Amino acid sequence: MNHDYLGISNTRRGRLLALTLTLGIVGCNGDDAGGGSETDTETSTSDTTAGSTTGSTTSTGSTTGVTTSAGSESDSDSTTDPSTTDPSTTDSTGPICEPGSVNCVCDRGACDGELVCEGGICVPGGPAVCGDGVVQGGEECDDGEENGDGQACRADCTLQACGDGDLGPGEECDDGEGNGDAEACTSACTIAACGDGALYEGFEECDDGDQNGDTMACTSACVLASCGDGLVYEGVEECDDADMNADEAACTSACLAAVCGDGLLYKGVEECEDGNTEPGDGCSATCEEELGLKPNLLLCGFSDRDVSAFIPDGVTLNLISSCTPDGDTQAMLVSRDGAGSFDPAGLKAWIEGGGRVLTEVFASDEVYNAVFNAGVSENGFTGACLDTAPTVHQFTQNDPFWAENNFQMIDFNDSGCGNNVQSYPGLIPLAGWSPNEVSIGYRNAGSGRVWVTEFDWQDQDTIGDAYAYTEKLMGSMIVTPL
Repeated sequence: MNHDYLGISNTRRGRLLALTLTLGIVGCNGDDAGGGSETDTETSTSDTTAGSTTGSTTSTGSTTGVTTSAGSESDSDSTTDPSTTDPSTTDSTGPICEPGSVNCVCDRGACDGELVCEGGICVPGGPAVCGDGVVQGGEECDDGEENGDGQACRADCTLQACGDGDLGPGEECDDGEGNGDAEACTSACTIAACGDGALYEGFEECDDGDQNGDTMACTSACVLASCGDGLVYEGVEECDDADMNADEAACTSACLAAVCGDGLLYKGVEECEDGNTEPGDGCSATCEEELGLKPNLLLCGFSDRDVSAFIPDGVTLNLISSCTPDGDTQAMLVSRDGAGSFDPAGLKAWIEGGGRVLTEVFASDEVYNAVFNAGVSENGFTGACLDTAPTVHQFTQNDPFWAENNFQMIDFNDSGCGNNVQSYPGLIPLAGWSPNEVSIGYRNAGSGRVWVTEFDWQDQDTIGDAYAYTEKLMGSMIVTPL
């Protein structure tokens, strides 16, 4: 709606009528003055017709003529006290000047006496009042009675903001100037939490936001990854089994997987660990104990079987046909054809010095008597003569030999043959044909040993897998430390 205001100043009146009469015509939100408005003033008479002159007699007795629009008619016969007229409501068709109202009158400075014009709006005069619903006088906001701490517009008519100490809309916390990423309440007014990317000092060791993870430098618990925490830090740790980390475990105390040659003995897996994988130094390339073996294996007598098959895999010994052992002899096999071919005194001295000898059927009594002066003789021949070790019955189950070689029972009809050596003095029995018939046993002499292997091991009646267990037992006797 377009509003025109007719205001006639003293100068204008002087120019128009050259009168001393002061005529105040005030219209608030009035329409065009020539559009049929009705004005009540204090007059004696007023007659208006189309094209006529209106005569008004004022209190001074002066006459003023005003020409109105053609065809309009105005009759006025009333008396009004100007002091009771409200210029903001004079025109009932226009908006009333009140706080917050956009009003054309305000644009020309004609707001009610209790109002002032600010930015084209009539507002209460005087100092700004926080909470009156009008933003003025330096207020950042004013939403009336809803102003208050915890609101978007605070009780002092300032806008709520993170860090002002007032918990406002959308804030999880606000502790004032103390807000900071190292505080319980962050600079974004959110409660500090692991994974938010803000380091809460004293509670978090690290926080890299979305990157937090159990395989990262900063774990999902916001603590720095460390060896022994049970979490594998990718690219840095090979393993991490928490409290089980130890130098003898699969995962070492450095969070590295245990390997042969790392200088750390992995219990139950490695026999030895010398920090390298070089063979020949007492610990093999696979961290198995190298036996410190002497280089030669002697065969005293004849054998149809290639006795080099008795040498365990991974062990190198030179097979030599001889009945005279020396300092380079690891062990000597005495076949039934070798009985009487060795020097009894020399054999005894060599065995007591750390040597070891393995006997065959019909040679066991001669070797035993030479070393121990036992006076035994052949007695109680038995067995099926199929070359294999007669492990039909086991003796001395807790002996270390059986810890090294699991006992495998065979049928009597598959056994080798020989004499019963149960009566040999000092002999520790290991296996035989029955509870009363011994074929395999041993007795130590000094730092050496006599292995009584009283069966026909040099023949070839049994070969292949059926003979593999016999080969394993013979090899253990040759190389296993005493």
